[in-house]
Amino acid sequence: DIREAFVGLGYQPNHIHIISKEESFIYFVLSLKKDIWNNRVGMFDLSDVSLTYYEMLANRNARKLFVSAESENMDEAFNLQILSNPSGAKLADKILTSVAEKVMDKKQFSAIFLTGQVFSEHDWAENFISFLCSRGRVYLDTNIFAKGAAFKGVDLANENSIYNIVATCEGRLKSDIYIDVVSGGKEAKIYLGKAGDFWNEPTTELLLVPDNSEIIDINVVSVDGKDKKNIPILLDFLPKRPIKTRRIFLKSSFLNNKIMNLEIADAGFGDMYPATDAKRNIEVSIWD
Repeated sequence: DIREAFVGLGYQPNHIHIISKEESFIYFVLSLKKDIWNNRVGMFDLSDVSLTYYEMLANRNARKLFVSAESENMDEAFNLQILSNPSGAKLADKILTSVAEKVMDKKQFSAIFLTGQVFSEHDWAENFISFLCSRGRVYLDTNIFAKGAAFKGVDLANENSIYNIVATCEGRLKSDIYIDVVSGGKEAKIYLGKAGDFWNEPTTELLLVPDNSEIIDINVVSVDGKDKKNIPILLDFLPKRPIKTRRIFLKSSFLNNKIMNLEIADAGFGDMYPATDAKRNIEVSIWD
């Protein structure tokens, strides 16, 4: 485990942050001038073992910048040794051009990046780069992920975030997930997870007293607020008790950014109704 390795080297656990390549890509791009990322941004990462396409899009509301990034490992990856001869280089150029035409389709980009040491010499990719230039400005940087991680580190070291973004990418939730409750006589939301949170962060544990209901409603709202979903969780496996004398323990965690696990158990109600062994683990699909 990477975290344990760094702790073994003397680092404090709360000083260790692991981010995905998608998030490094986001922070690298946001460190540049706004006109570079005011529209869709694409990136091709080519190495001897993989060819990966990345795409990022930023949307601003009144308070925050919402940034999404996704990646796709392409089946057309090839061994870079083919670049050592003219026919192989021509084939590589043809493969990359075909991939670019497929993944970029008719979309327009404010910028397209190339990363990977192989692009430091790119005369062999003439047709590929020509196609990219027809879609947007093309930039080359062979060390994007390391730089992006460094910018993220600087942001974490600041008392207030420099970027003030909600990032939805690999490793992070893409929706708000919450329960409506009444606390102290006022309606409130208890969040089990928020868009931009790491899905593998610590779990949420709650003690709830349902009113006259056999259901807990889980609400899911997409990061842009356009898509909403209600997921009813049945409590019919718990003991029947008078109104407001049934207390339940709820523990939520995420298996990935699309599936949540709920552990629901009878917590009893003081000496009047001791806790029973009634409990259930339920996997919930956040989005189909």
